[in-house]
Amino acid sequence: MAWIIGDSFDFYAARADAAGHWDSVIAGTISSTTRFSTGRSFLFGNISTGLTKNLSSNEATLFCAFAHYCEAGSSGSTQVANIQFLDGGTVQCTISFERPGNIVLRSGGIAGSVLATYSSAWSQGVWDHFQIKVVIDGSSTPVGSITVRKNGDTSDTWSATGLNTRGGTANNYANAVRLTGSNAVVNACFDDFLCFSGSDPAPNTWVGDIRAVQLMPSADTAQKQFAAVGSNATTIWSGGTNLVGRSTNTIYYVLFVAAATGTVARIGVKFNSGVTGHAKVALYDATGAGGIPGALLATSAEVANPITGNNDFTFSSPPSVTAGTTYYAAILTDVAWNNAGQVATTTIYTESQTYGSGFPSTATPSPVGTYAGQHTITITTTNSYCVNEAIEDGDASYVYDNTSGHEDLYDLANLSATPTSIVGVQSRMFAKKSDSGSRNGQIRVKSGGTEVGGTDTVLSTTYGWLNRVDAVDPNTSAAWTASAVNALQVGPKVTA
Repeated sequence: MAWIIGDSFDFYAARADAAGHWDSVIAGTISSTTRFSTGRSFLFGNISTGLTKNLSSNEATLFCAFAHYCEAGSSGSTQVANIQFLDGGTVQCTISFERPGNIVLRSGGIAGSVLATYSSAWSQGVWDHFQIKVVIDGSSTPVGSITVRKNGDTSDTWSATGLNTRGGTANNYANAVRLTGSNAVVNACFDDFLCFSGSDPAPNTWVGDIRAVQLMPSADTAQKQFAAVGSNATTIWSGGTNLVGRSTNTIYYVLFVAAATGTVARIGVKFNSGVTGHAKVALYDATGAGGIPGALLATSAEVANPITGNNDFTFSSPPSVTAGTTYYAAILTDVAWNNAGQVATTTIYTESQTYGSGFPSTATPSPVGTYAGQHTITITTTNSYCVNEAIEDGDASYVYDNTSGHEDLYDLANLSATPTSIVGVQSRMFAKKSDSGSRNGQIRVKSGGTEVGGTDTVLSTTYGWLNRVDAVDPNTSAAWTASAVNALQVGPKVTA
């Protein structure tokens, strides 16, 4: 065994979200205080027991790599954060981060006798990265030890040997790791925590100063069988009860910001009263000078004799939009009409154009003030958009399926920089079942022409994590490269 647990804490909206990835989640807080000012961290605070992960084997040599931070302005010698190695429910030894800046190895629990002290190991108000190796042993001539490498040191920063690190049981090993506090009211954080053993396979030795990076789904692939439920899939641009007169043979451009990534299934326009005539709508991007309407993206089917109330304009080839991006909905009629409207916060644009000429490929509009009509833009979300939130949003957006064998795979966002090396790829998904009866699922990972699956898991009606770790590329059985990670596809599968 090598990899025990890796957690950036970035996905969690609350501490309870860690359940399923950790075997026990008792206390602690998910914090926005992080090493690189992005993502999340684990805040110890005033806790006696935090997170526990059970090992699948008994291990004598254990490594932890993580970033540590403790708020400034604290005095005294209180413990602020602890890593414990356990045999069953009994603590063998505890690594304590103690004010004013020491790392102390204790026999047994947080009140155990001191085995070794690394003085002035860390400073308050500063993020430091630590790699710590502990050997568990309690023989008559003990060979237990602790070794620390700080902030990317490639040789040992500090070590202590000949220690009896088996302070709980008669066994020279541990089979669980726990993050815990000490009932001290002080804010200390761990970020990008990785724990692994010294046995095969890799990683099983020093990994250096490492960081966990989230790569979220960015696009659907041809392998798409789940259905999507998207958050904010409909954008209501504006509304009101005042009448806004609209002229014939004039294009009116209405700005909107896409609330979701997907395709525009329809654009609704509210007519205050029905008219005898014809109308079409179009979608433009905002690439004109200064963000005004620019290029034509799509033109809708024609609506004859628009009725009083909402009229839906649909597209034979629905255009794609990206969440947070500005677009313009445009309407052109061969008859004068009235639109229910209100004062808008953005400028409205118009352009003279005969109905028979259709929409121009490039808009050349003029501003006409800020009195706008009511439009509804309905977006059919992509599956990847519904599962790409960095912090889980539960039932706000998701994909679902109940057919055994159905599967989705998503392209992921690329790495923002090329890493020196990649310790491993951990693929995760948050899943539950939503009805009675049994349902199984697993996470799927595709690299190159090789597709592999995580553990087949019986789902409950409460969300839980499904996980797969690949320390090497399953397509090559060699270390990961940045290009291979950038080409990776990940997704869910219904297995029963």
